Amino acid sequence: MNNKTKREHYVPQSYLKGFSAEIEKPFRVFCKIKGGKIVKQNVAKICFENDLYNVPEYGEELEQEIETFYGRHVDANFPSILKFA
Repeated sequence: MNNKTKREHYVPQSYLKGFSAEIEKPFRVFCKIKGGKIVKQNVAKICFENDLYNVPEYGEELEQEIETFYGRHVDANFPSILKFA
């Protein structure tokens, strides 16, 4: 698999973007880092772990099946779900 996703978010980026005061990319939110300092950070750089959802036992072609499914069917639809609620 050539385009392997490395940063896999445990809090959906689409959810984090809802806390951003900015309308255009890159979406940034305020977050507290070690030492108590509050900084403005790009949502792509927070709430993730490398290879979080990978399942190497599935083989190279399918090891990112969970991440792919989640990205296409959950995270992609999250903004419309929030509008409904």
